[in-house]
Amino acid sequence: MKPNYYKDEILRICDNNHLSVDEIFHIISQNTPQAALSSIYRNVEELADDGLLKRICGTSKKNYFEKTKEQHGHLIDREK
Repeated sequence: MKPNYYKDEILRICDNNHLSVDEIFHIISQNTPQAALSSIYRNVEELADDGLLKRICGTSKKNYFEKTKEQHGHLIDREK
């Protein structure tokens, strides 16, 4: 697979969603079983570094990624 395929697919999956790399990988691997977690991770990091995805540090310092055009807040329910 071409790296751009993963990038386009990652951007599509993350459009208005907050997903971890593991969740992104799970979605992609359903249609592309040969996808490697390391490739998805590398592409997600490149997209975030290029400003095409936003990186959100969630609970337990786990990173989530999203693609959105609008500014919005992120809340954490500390009682759960």
